[in-house]
Amino acid sequence: MAVCPSLSDANQAKPVVGDLSYHTLTTYVSAGTTICTWILCSILTLAHLVRYAEPRQQRQILRLIWTPAVFAIFSFFGVWHYNLANYLTPIAELYECFALIALFFLLIAYLAPESFEGQRQFFATHAGTVKSSDTSNVDWFRKIWITVIQILPTRVITVIATEIVEATQCQGTKRYRRANTIISIVQGVLTAICVIGISKFYLRFRSELHAADRRIFFKMGAFKLVVFVQLLQRIILNALSQSDALNPTESLSYNDLNLGLNSFLTCMETFIFAVLFVWPFWPQRTSTNSKAGVISAALDAVNLGDIFAGIVRAGRLYRGKSSVTTASHQSWYAGDNRSGHAQQQEFVGNKLESDDGS
Repeated sequence: MAVCPSLSDANQAKPVVGDLSYHTLTTYVSAGTTICTWILCSILTLAHLVRYAEPRQQRQILRLIWTPAVFAIFSFFGVWHYNLANYLTPIAELYECFALIALFFLLIAYLAPESFEGQRQFFATHAGTVKSSDTSNVDWFRKIWITVIQILPTRVITVIATEIVEATQCQGTKRYRRANTIISIVQGVLTAICVIGISKFYLRFRSELHAADRRIFFKMGAFKLVVFVQLLQRIILNALSQSDALNPTESLSYNDLNLGLNSFLTCMETFIFAVLFVWPFWPQRTSTNSKAGVISAALDAVNLGDIFAGIVRAGRLYRGKSSVTTASHQSWYAGDNRSGHAQQQEFVGNKLESDDGS
């Protein structure tokens, strides 16, 4: 059995500032940016929790808000301990999938009732800008649902594969590079498919979504920037590593360039993202104070039951069970005993009342 070279052997470099090595300096900088990122995300979170008047929407918004913070903390530990970097990065990227689904659910929450049957009936009669020849056809909604939700179960598989490669292959070997290249390509394609699905849904209901939230375009733009930058960064650094372009120097070790660089760049980027998140994700002035306590609101926000239920629905829709009876859908998806049509009518009525009140 081959023995991999020690990481400490590849971490020898001269100091860059006084007695500080590049590794120590980047650790300090990463700690500072991570703390600032968490402060900004915490302020945004608290602002929503004290005005938690729209749980369906704000639950998803809070999940989006914490994307920079999650990336920042995992990346910081990757900078601090290089031997953990390649194990922690995939876990941070896994949270990206929860956030992508949260963005999709946020768009739905602005338009349709809460129960899945109510949503199906709503989108059967509201096709958006695309005119459907069959008003009862919701096949487009089924396809988009599957396209978006697939990102989480497939990412779990690729994360497990990545961790196995890290544990069984030596850094820098051909087999290690080949495996990581394949995984990166698969992740990139699946992420692109998910983002395209969300974009198609947004374009269908752009005017309605802008009427419901004047900052929805900026919310999507800020979050998509996070996804795009992370995806592009993975591709570029992987290509540089494959081509042996990241060669050590007197002040930069092999580990600094091939293990710590990605995590350090992410720490810097997440602080910028957190700043960009402040205006789009700040609660609207019309938001009222939460009737529930802050703790109750926080517990509701961290409950991932809706996301896991969405995965189950995607599996059933993929197996062709999208045309079952209303009663069957209610037993699977509805949160109470009302029909989807009744929930749809109530939802629309509440929206009209709120519009009249404003």
